[in-house]
Amino acid sequence: MEKEIEIRMGKAAVQGTLSIPSKAVGIVLFVHGSGSSRFSPRERFVATQLHKAHLATLIIDLLTPQEEAIDSITAEFRFNISFLAKRLIQTVTWLKKNPLTKHLRIGLFGASTGAAAALIAAAQRPHDITSVVSRGGRPDLAGESLSIIKAPVLLIVGSEDSDVIKLNKQAMARMKCPVQLEIIPYATHLFEEPGTLAQVATLTTQWFLPKLDFSLRDLVSSAIIMTTLLLLASCTQAGTPVMTISSPAFLHASDIPTPYTCQGDDISPPLRISKIPQGTKTLALIVDDPDAPRGTWTHWIVWNIDPFPSIIPEGEIPKEGTQGLNDFGTPTWRGPCPPSGKHRYVFKLYALDTTLELPLNSAKADLENAMKEHTITSAELIGLYQKQ
Repeated sequence: MEKEIEIRMGKAAVQGTLSIPSKAVGIVLFVHGSGSSRFSPRERFVATQLHKAHLATLIIDLLTPQEEAIDSITAEFRFNISFLAKRLIQTVTWLKKNPLTKHLRIGLFGASTGAAAALIAAAQRPHDITSVVSRGGRPDLAGESLSIIKAPVLLIVGSEDSDVIKLNKQAMARMKCPVQLEIIPYATHLFEEPGTLAQVATLTTQWFLPKLDFSLRDLVSSAIIMTTLLLLASCTQAGTPVMTISSPAFLHASDIPTPYTCQGDDISPPLRISKIPQGTKTLALIVDDPDAPRGTWTHWIVWNIDPFPSIIPEGEIPKEGTQGLNDFGTPTWRGPCPPSGKHRYVFKLYALDTTLELPLNSAKADLENAMKEHTITSAELIGLYQKQ
């Protein structure tokens, strides 16, 4: 369900877009920065990803059209953070009273100056605000409120947005609540680079889900424990960085979207790699189905992958990579296609200290044998799929 709403605030009335997917487990209230609106494609993209995780959204314009017109000339509202925070708190009150949303826990997603307003609102309404995410935000503008926020906070900044990174780190130092900083490689302030906004959406979903939906706490905790154990096991020596592999398209231990399966476009999903250890010369990737009826079934193998790009785009062979034969007998990606039930698909990434000399059309056993003496560390991502 999606509809345009109006919230009266004294003599003013602000507009918003309320979207509630079926079986919604929480709601995220979006607070955009100056020069943006509820029709921002960036906010809408992130909201759409949240809907897939059964999170409702309200994207609100905290200024009236008349105030926006004045602000575009005088800039008198965009940095009036206390004014924006007051409007935001009134919106939170509306959510707590509205029959469609009053049962849902609330998270705040703030961009630019909107992030400061979100943090002030979280400080003033600790019993109503469960969590906060800032995208390219100015948390420093929240001032004294930073030290009294209780809700956990995620700060997301682009690696090329150096001034904002500095301001976010300064704000972190003043916070006493749980706070985490995520820096997206190669991203600038608006996350316009390919794949960067998808990373924002994934991080945002992963942050909000366990905090807004208490019914998922056990499931998410199990997934976190599983991931932690796998990552700890992958450290071959003290001091080795814990390499990770994730996907902007799906969460760890969650469903793989249909486009990446035999029922969709059958293209490989986008992958994100981080914390590659020093001494890594190449990467290798194996994707297996351990639940196949005849035993583990290999869907994709690639070696001699360039370790420097942090993103492998969807539908593309990893940079410099060589594809081997999967168990379908083809040197390509073959997506999930379980004959029955829900299967696990394990994406296992290896950091190697050498370039492998393997013949074309080598299979999984050949690759594993060649890697034996050259693996520095490894990481896993698990996706799930059941035919519709």
